[in-house]
Amino acid sequence: QQIRDMQAFDEERQLEFNRFHNWDQQRLLDYQENRNTLVDEPNDDDQQQLHQIEMLERYDIERQRRAERNDNWDQTRLNEYLRITTPPQSPDTSSND
Repeated sequence: QQIRDMQAFDEERQLEFNRFHNWDQQRLLDYQENRNTLVDEPNDDDQQQLHQIEMLERYDIERQRRAERNDNWDQTRLNEYLRITTPPQSPDTSSND
């Protein structure tokens, strides 16, 4: 039961990760498009634009930190999962070549 719960949880996290990843990809494309248009056409509202870019960059840094935390958390969970599901092996059974 516990394993089934963990697997369901893992699937949910994977779906969430995929959603975030796709969303990030889309944002990155939008961001690049905006930067390209910035170069092409002079913009009266430079301050506003700079502020938006600054916010995006700040947001990206935060997303990066969160992703790293999630990776660490996933690694910890994986270790726990392996510890729970892998019975300790006695020396004579572990060397079955």
